[in-house]
Amino acid sequence: MLAFWLLAFGSAAIGNTLTWRIDADRHGIAASVSEIATNEFTSMAVSLAMLPFLLRACDCWPLHAETRRRYRETVRAVAAGAEPARARAPAPRLGRRGHTRYNAGPLLRACSSAG
Repeated sequence: MLAFWLLAFGSAAIGNTLTWRIDADRHGIAASVSEIATNEFTSMAVSLAMLPFLLRACDCWPLHAETRRRYRETVRAVAAGAEPARARAPAPRLGRRGHTRYNAGPLLRACSSAG
């Protein structure tokens, strides 16, 4: 998996470096390839360093359309003073690390524990 991310970010950095170099030549800007490559590859390194945190956050709080729809329904139901419909919600599935994949946030947890 690490090889995939290195290839993805590395190819983007190489492509951006080449694009910057072409643009610098086109506009007559004096920029060395090493300067451009340093900017792009440090950006790639920071992105790779942030990747585990981003993947962990997506694992904890997934961005699924189903989660968003259920969250909006719950918010509307609570705002209207009604009890949120729990019968339509599917049973939570467990992810790789044992937590639920459909975590709609503290409001949904508060609604489900109140009933």
